[in-house]
Amino acid sequence: MLPHRIIMSIYIYLFVLFACFVAGVYYYKILTTSLKHLFWLVAITVVVETIGTYHLKALNQVAEWVFHLYQPFEYYLIATYFLGIIVSPKIRKVIIISIPIVVAANIFNFLFVQGPNQLGTYTFLLAAFLFCVWSGAYFFELFQKVDDLNQNLSHNPHFWICTGIIFFYAGTFFQMGFTNIISKNHQEIAQKLYIINHLLNCILYGMITYGFICQSKYQKL
Repeated sequence: MLPHRIIMSIYIYLFVLFACFVAGVYYYKILTTSLKHLFWLVAITVVVETIGTYHLKALNQVAEWVFHLYQPFEYYLIATYFLGIIVSPKIRKVIIISIPIVVAANIFNFLFVQGPNQLGTYTFLLAAFLFCVWSGAYFFELFQKVDDLNQNLSHNPHFWICTGIIFFYAGTFFQMGFTNIISKNHQEIAQKLYIINHLLNCILYGMITYGFICQSKYQKL
């Protein structure tokens, strides 16, 4: 049985996730193509987390296999989101090349390395690192062209979303990396560390929700 604090953190995260999904549905018609990619990521995440929560509550087990299946979709949708907002042809080319490589790495990890009974932390860490790089590339381009920094950033949905991506994937890069090391000998401590993951998820999906709202108010971006 999971500790009460972990269960509460899961419910708070799921509330934020479902609120993000509702916002995406409400604003879907006016979302740009890149933001629609993120909406479908949110929609798939809702399904995955629903399955994961059912396994956790009803079967008292973690559905590692469903998260393995989720990771290729996660990388593809976020990578294509960055293809829609990054201008540099060189970086765009690297992102395009990375998609089949990361997807193949996920399949290989699932079949031959960590398998269906362990979380796919190796490939997650690879994707997390790349997402931080793509976010940094977007910020570099953004700061090169912004004239009125405060006004434009406050109205730019991609600024908020990339900030959420940086917070989430940089944070979980260290959290999951550390969890992967200690989980073999200290399972209870490893479980408690997932509270950090739930908090970071709240930041990510909160930022995506705000990005959807920004797009609805400032459609010219």
